[in-house]
Amino acid sequence: MSYMLLTITLLGLIFLTASCRKEIPSDPNSAGVTVTTVSSRGFLSQEQIRQQLQKIAQSTRPKIQAPGAMCYSIALPPQYAEYVCPKCGSRTQHYSQKQSPLNKEIIYNGKAISALTYELDACRRKIKQVPKLSVELDESQFCKHCSPDIETPSLILIIHYPEMQKDHRYEGVTSQDLDLLIHFLKGHKKYNDGMDDVAVKDHLEQLEKIVGVEINNAQ
Repeated sequence: MSYMLLTITLLGLIFLTASCRKEIPSDPNSAGVTVTTVSSRGFLSQEQIRQQLQKIAQSTRPKIQAPGAMCYSIALPPQYAEYVCPKCGSRTQHYSQKQSPLNKEIIYNGKAISALTYELDACRRKIKQVPKLSVELDESQFCKHCSPDIETPSLILIIHYPEMQKDHRYEGVTSQDLDLLIHFLKGHKKYNDGMDDVAVKDHLEQLEKIVGVEINNAQ
């Protein structure tokens, strides 16, 4: 009888220990453990962006070194560029001039060629460097299969604000826009764009358009 009681007691202790172990959370640093994070955690709201814009507007403009002499020539974009859609794999040919299928007018498409030639790769890199915001780079307008009705395509920055149901979309985003956004979000008053120093305060109106928030339009 005492042997049976001892066996039952041991089994109870084993079950209790196993149950307690299940309740202890796994160490996120352990090998093989997948940690899922909430996508909206840590992202700034529109009001927080507005406050940061106001802070820069009220700050003293940093001293900027005078730009050096421009001793280079600007290359003209090519007459033709091809886009390969990463979503559907379709290839779309873009020309600097084309005839509209609707009214046969000539459409000048130089901005689209420049975007594909000079901006696309840079924007793909820089979009991954944007801190504190949930962002996407929408390239779909350059794909005739995904966007058959678009005649003058452009790159689009999409910002997902955690408190907003509708995303902010900024059409015609460039790598320079993303540089400005990155340094603004990092709290920098100035930065070097590769050639000259740039004061963030000098580009507040552009920043308002990029982030979709106006300083003097508090809700």
